[in-house]
Amino acid sequence: MKLEDHVERIRLKVEDAVKNALDRCGITVETWDKDRDADSNIEIGNYKQLIESIQPGKDWSYCYDEIVDDYAFTLFNRLICMKVLESHGLYPEMVTQRQQHSGKSYAHYMWLETNGQYSRVPFEGLEKYLSWQFDQLSPECDLFAVSIPLHMIPTATFCKEIIDLINAVDEDDQVENDIWKQGNILSQIYEIYNNSKKAALKASGDKVEYDKVHVQSQIYTPEWVVQFLVDNSLGKLYLEMYPDSDIKNQHKIIGDFLEATREKKQLDEIKIIDPCVGSGNFLLYCYDLLYEMYMDQIDNYGADYSKRKVPELIIERNLHGIDLDERAVQLTKVGLFIKAKTRRSSVHISHYNVVSASFRLPEYSDIGTLFDVQYFSKQFSDLLKDVWGDLQQAYKFGSLLRIDEKFEDVKKALKEDIGDAQLSLFTYEKAAEFDLFEKSFYEKLGDAIGRFAVDDKKKFFAEAASNALTYLKIITEKYEVVVSNPPYTDSGDFGDVLLKFSKENYQKKCKSNGNLFSMFVYRNINFADKDGYVALIHPHTIMTIKTYADVREYLLQHCQIQSFIDYGLDRVNLFGPKILVESVFYVLKKSTEEGESIWFNIDKNQQEKFKMDSFKECLDDVLTGKKNDRVFISKQKDFTLISGMPFVYELSDTFKEQFNEKTIGEIGYPVLGLKTSNNKKYLRYWWELDNVTEKEWPFYAKGGDFNRWYGNNWLRINWINDGAEIKREAHSQMIEKGWDFKEGVTVSTRSVKGSSARLLSSDMLFDMAASSIISINTDDTLFILGFSNSKVFSFVLDTLNNTVNKQPQDLRRIPIGNVSEEIKSLVSLYAQKCIELKKDICKCWSTEPDFEKTVIDRFYEGSLEGTMYAYINYYNKSQCYIAVYEALINKTIYSMYGLSNTDIELIENRCDGILVDKRLSKRAKEAFLAECDNEDIVQYVASIKSSDEEITLELEELYKPTTDILDYSSLKNVNPIEVWYQVSKKKPSVKTLRDKVLLDYLFVKAKDVLLSSENGLLSIWKTGTEKTLCECVIEDIIGSISEKMITEIEGYLGCDIGKYFDSEFMSKYSNYLNLFMYLPQTPIIWHICSKNKVISLYCHIHRFNGNTLYQIKNKYAKNKRDQIEFRIASLGEVKTAQQQLEKEKLQEQIVEIDEFIKSIDKLISTGYSYDMERGVAANIAPLQSLRLISYDVLSMKQLQEYLKAEW
Repeated sequence: MKLEDHVERIRLKVEDAVKNALDRCGITVETWDKDRDADSNIEIGNYKQLIESIQPGKDWSYCYDEIVDDYAFTLFNRLICMKVLESHGLYPEMVTQRQQHSGKSYAHYMWLETNGQYSRVPFEGLEKYLSWQFDQLSPECDLFAVSIPLHMIPTATFCKEIIDLINAVDEDDQVENDIWKQGNILSQIYEIYNNSKKAALKASGDKVEYDKVHVQSQIYTPEWVVQFLVDNSLGKLYLEMYPDSDIKNQHKIIGDFLEATREKKQLDEIKIIDPCVGSGNFLLYCYDLLYEMYMDQIDNYGADYSKRKVPELIIERNLHGIDLDERAVQLTKVGLFIKAKTRRSSVHISHYNVVSASFRLPEYSDIGTLFDVQYFSKQFSDLLKDVWGDLQQAYKFGSLLRIDEKFEDVKKALKEDIGDAQLSLFTYEKAAEFDLFEKSFYEKLGDAIGRFAVDDKKKFFAEAASNALTYLKIITEKYEVVVSNPPYTDSGDFGDVLLKFSKENYQKKCKSNGNLFSMFVYRNINFADKDGYVALIHPHTIMTIKTYADVREYLLQHCQIQSFIDYGLDRVNLFGPKILVESVFYVLKKSTEEGESIWFNIDKNQQEKFKMDSFKECLDDVLTGKKNDRVFISKQKDFTLISGMPFVYELSDTFKEQFNEKTIGEIGYPVLGLKTSNNKKYLRYWWELDNVTEKEWPFYAKGGDFNRWYGNNWLRINWINDGAEIKREAHSQMIEKGWDFKEGVTVSTRSVKGSSARLLSSDMLFDMAASSIISINTDDTLFILGFSNSKVFSFVLDTLNNTVNKQPQDLRRIPIGNVSEEIKSLVSLYAQKCIELKKDICKCWSTEPDFEKTVIDRFYEGSLEGTMYAYINYYNKSQCYIAVYEALINKTIYSMYGLSNTDIELIENRCDGILVDKRLSKRAKEAFLAECDNEDIVQYVASIKSSDEEITLELEELYKPTTDILDYSSLKNVNPIEVWYQVSKKKPSVKTLRDKVLLDYLFVKAKDVLLSSENGLLSIWKTGTEKTLCECVIEDIIGSISEKMITEIEGYLGCDIGKYFDSEFMSKYSNYLNLFMYLPQTPIIWHICSKNKVISLYCHIHRFNGNTLYQIKNKYAKNKRDQIEFRIASLGEVKTAQQQLEKEKLQEQIVEIDEFIKSIDKLISTGYSYDMERGVAANIAPLQSLRLISYDVLSMKQLQEYLKAEW
């Protein structure tokens, strides 16, 4: 098993043990028997105090889950930590059981030497031994204190089972050797421990409230990221004071360090904080680096520190941390304890400056009277009360509380008064009073807590208040170094309490309330002292999107970016396969001095598995002064030149200046599309509808597959009465008034291939997934379309918003400079050519509104194989033409911008270059030119460099499954003309494409014959004089092509056409129509049949009327039944076994037909009537539920949804 599986097994067993122990105290999921005392077979802390601290305002089931959770993790954590401690050789083996110790741990074995009375009881007093062992460890590590409410030792049976599971990890070959010795093992295990809760929270769909943040956002930061951030913040700070230190040779720290640039400071006065410390990764590495620094100071600079005391100094003076999650804080303390203990076995840590904000405090009215409030004026007494109120909220918001700013605000106000020339004596006295208040605040708070804790009940709250005091001291300090990996939760996912807090406390603070991580960006900068360092890792959305424009402005105003790693998504080396976070990590200096920033572009154009090594190579090159194309130097003041201040570090100064010129918003108006709030209700594929008007059911642009220029026009929208019904939907959103039904360009930005733009005609509406640029002057439409499909557009848009969720405000910011009429005309011409080519391709497919003829009807070349290659040659050549026109557009846009070769190289590296400039053989080039009669195309292709070298391509990959020629060319880094040439010569297998062509062809034939039939119904099997569907289709094919074609088609199908329609067609055809993931399949010809297809017929829904069901029942089902009964009668008296078998089979068919008729009658009795405007899914659902359709068009979830649909 993997470590994850072991941890989950241990967790479940510990939870079972805890529930069993609680049950022995009268605590169950249903109730709490307060009069029952704890069972003598278990040890448990003061659970009554714990329950009273959790219960106020919560229902019992919530309390019970919290209690189980708290006790379970504490027990789990203790036993795991004991295993880690012994693995480091810090204590004799306490958990590991060995045969030489009679199957016990060494410590348990030795304990029995003095506690022999337990050697004859089950498990030899294991639970008593554990209690003793915890007590022995507690003086050095308070996690093990037996006095805390969360102390619990379950029955000996459970103790044994849990310990066995922990030791099973050692025996598993799938787990690394010495796993317990790894420095990050506690962090890893804690993240695994939370996985099930994280999955449950995600599955619930609940908003993330303050008490679930640690579950949703607990992400382990890998050691190599921690090392870079700490080295280049704490390490850099040290080298600024001691530039000749050998530390710079031991760590990869960016900088020259030729001379001291920072005033020297005692090392024990340097404070580091992680405001969301988690399980302590950053502080643990800080410890290691600080230890090196102390040794460096002692050995090389004569510092008066005792080496024996250094571990204590680091923990008690240097390192600080806060987290909402008490368990994570436990792990951090244990991790630091192990670090210290490893350096010095007799270490004694008097206190940790790492605290959980999970404490609960009494009301101020209960404790406020214990303060010597008469010592202060009312103003400062009120401040004290206000601070206490904040402390009561710390368990919700942790280090995001801005208590320190309240003190700073008072100081600032007093300084402003003191600076007044008319200052009164009273103001001086007031300032002196505040100084006294601030200096004595913690002392008086501690005294008050001590006086409050006079009995056992209040002592529980006194411990909380003690933690509150530590928290308050930490949160009101300034720090030389701030490092963290903050939680990532978007404000759209906040629960009510967290949302209210974020708006009240961070909306005015540079609008940083958009995400938890952006709130921490603001908070961490404010934790930092002047010239201090801030190091962070979080999602990359901060870089460009408008939501964080004010956060970027605040960052640029108060800090200097030192190094910034644009890293992106990496599920291999960064956060693991389940965490889809595109990340950045960076180091800031809290200084307003001008300076250059170093940027690493790790994200672009490389696979995830190579990113970590790519980053390390970039870092090495920066340190050695070697040029690296992924490293950029920029001045952050240049970012302020662009609206929204996006971090566009790759752009040249010339390119950045373009952002001050004319934007696309001046010739086209970017508009957010329509939101129906219920697409299944209001959207229909165009083929579902018949004889509707463009006014009531206009076409509707909605993203779809990546597609440029023209197409994806598959949907219509219910706009009856000007969309009145949609407008009444509570969550619908209309297109901005005055900008609907206008000509323009629809831009899809959510494809992994980037943005794509298509023509939007004035009779169409558009979806919010396909926002549009509406032409202010329709003469500019084609230019806007051409520009929107250019590489410059895609590059700039991605630069302004590097998420897939682009917005109209991003489009508005794209510069177009001073575009000349000549450039407009050229781009418009090329765009028109691309549209014409795409339209012509659309005419070949029945799913397109432009459909005219099938591929087979249009390109028939005497055989099906010849037809396929004729179409492929046409299609590939058309795509090559489009690629050339796109190249012409791109080069025209480059000239419009006046871009340098460096800028062009940057854009093409990011956007995959110009396809028709890629590798091309002379043979392919000459063959293409020989067949091309377009002057523009010929001129461009003639200028392309070609080679005598033969290019080898695995063409089978091109059509397994169907891959577009341009995608294939990009993948193989080859010119599409080369692909066109080799396909035309080698004629590779095209089975997937051929199957699609045949399916589309047979659908069109079936559709046509059904529409021309008497009632839109045709049977698969002969039931009378009427021709079957198969006969009609065959006649049509023979009439339009030849009889030979039937043989070819059936050869490719592997069966006759009738059998194909009876067994495979309906499922394949339905799947073929699956064009949008979240919309149902919508076949318009239905295969209606009985269970074993004794009755098997097709109907066209546009011919479905009130008589259709009766015709199916009477004309087809009953006629078929009569035929069977006639055959049974003709058999007479059965004389042979063969006759008996036939008769039995015929009788089974009669039963099947009767069941079919019964289902039809049931459908008729419901008043079923086909309603075209409700769509195929809603109409087919009743038939599918009665098993009247050969294929389940709808999933079970969809079926239930459409059966209940009220539209």
